[in-house]
Amino acid sequence: MKKMNNRKIEKFLLKELNNDSNFNKVGSGYIAVFVKKIKGRAAKEFNRSKGDTDFEQRFLEVLYDLFQKGYLSWGCGFGVPEPPWFHITRKGNRKLKAMKKNK
Repeated sequence: MKKMNNRKIEKFLLKELNNDSNFNKVGSGYIAVFVKKIKGRAAKEFNRSKGDTDFEQRFLEVLYDLFQKGYLSWGCGFGVPEPPWFHITRKGNRKLKAMKKNK
């Protein structure tokens, strides 16, 4: 079983955001859609069963920490400036670029 810590979860989430071609095309996303898209891959990556509440809540905590760190922000523009839409910030894009360099 892959050890689950917040740093590994954060890296997984950022990688998923970076690899989501639809997200990258429009530059923003809908939080519930993003979570639904990755939940199966997340469970597999960390060898957890779907429906494991502790696992799911920890993932959500780390996802929302990305907002606190300034990597993600709510809204997708002036037309929709609030949740549940979100986008990757300039700071978040710099983090993604740094992750690519360090592969």
